[in-house]
Amino acid sequence: MPDINAGLAVRPLPLAAADVAAFQADGQLLTRFIMAQSGRTIAGMPAVGPEAPEPARWEVAQGFAELLYAEPREVAADAAKVDRLIALLDHLAVRAAPARPDTIRLTGCFILPSSREARKILGHAEPGPPGVASATASQAADCALMAQSLRRFVRLIGALGIVSLAFALILLIHAASGRGLLESLAGLRADYAAAEREVAAANSVLAAAAAREPRAGTVPVGCDPLPPEARVTVPARLAACGRIEDLSKRFDLLYTALGRWNATSKLFAMATPNGVAEQAARPRLRVAGRDWETTEIRTVSTLKSLTSFVLPMALGLVGACTAFARRINRRIEEWTLEPRDRWQGILRVAMGLVAGSLVGALFTTADTVDLQGFTLTLPAVAFFVGYGVTVVFDMLDAIIEPVSEKIRTTFAPAKPAR
Repeated sequence: MPDINAGLAVRPLPLAAADVAAFQADGQLLTRFIMAQSGRTIAGMPAVGPEAPEPARWEVAQGFAELLYAEPREVAADAAKVDRLIALLDHLAVRAAPARPDTIRLTGCFILPSSREARKILGHAEPGPPGVASATASQAADCALMAQSLRRFVRLIGALGIVSLAFALILLIHAASGRGLLESLAGLRADYAAAEREVAAANSVLAAAAAREPRAGTVPVGCDPLPPEARVTVPARLAACGRIEDLSKRFDLLYTALGRWNATSKLFAMATPNGVAEQAARPRLRVAGRDWETTEIRTVSTLKSLTSFVLPMALGLVGACTAFARRINRRIEEWTLEPRDRWQGILRVAMGLVAGSLVGALFTTADTVDLQGFTLTLPAVAFFVGYGVTVVFDMLDAIIEPVSEKIRTTFAPAKPAR
């Protein structure tokens, strides 16, 4: 029985004129791209090597023109020319790598409004045979639609990254302000305790004097005024009581600032709802003017939720958008934009959002994380995780797959004996 596949490796299949026209359009595009990237002319392209004499280079240039700018029907009718055209395309593809004709067209259309180089490479004004011109026009129309869609998506991701960055910066500033208020509150309490100790020491002196002289009057409590009959005064007590009065005013101002900070935090994090719990807690609060809206307990809990969950999620999104922008920039530099970059960008942004949220869930008990000798805060870790989100999920796959395989092997149903 004869082999129906015999000879297919040596007999080229016939090509239609439309296919030849598409090949010629690709060859012209690759030629213009290589010349633009290397600064050479067609005769100077290294198709025969730099050591070749000038007549040989001119012959190569004439061969290029004959194959790339001839009538597609004439080339399709000559098997030898078809073979030379395919070999030429292979040579040009190697010279233009990693760029390909489709990626060059899409990249050129993407940057066309602001790039003379793209207009030159795409050759919009370059005349050619009707068949090649028709193929080029069809490819240009498809390229323009894909580039417009990709350009809109890149702008959307850029806007999302800018908004996320602005939101993250606002959160960072707000969190820093809350930490500053808590630090100020701790400092005020330390100063207040020191002043109270000075007042207590002064009152001890007054108590000792009252013990020696019963007519000296009663011993004051705290910063109560001395009785008129008191014969002993302690200047340090007056100074300490003055500081306590000043610190009390500063406490009122600070708790007012805490109340405003807590009210603003409702925009960023879920706060504990007011109502029965707050009304029940108020009788136990002994500092005048301080309730659930102004207490530092609310500030600490809100700071924890902001820095452990909301901020890492936002910075994970910022990292993913930054990585996507860098990827698009590298693709433009290499002329390798592809339609799938849009869908990969969507997936990268979604994974960055998930990875940033996971950082807050995994590291809620620590304020910093040690990574390769560097101490990073949770927001910094979230940004790096969002930026390298594919690496993170590859690492998770490497960790989870052996475990899942072991579980499947352990609990797999036994095969029936034959």
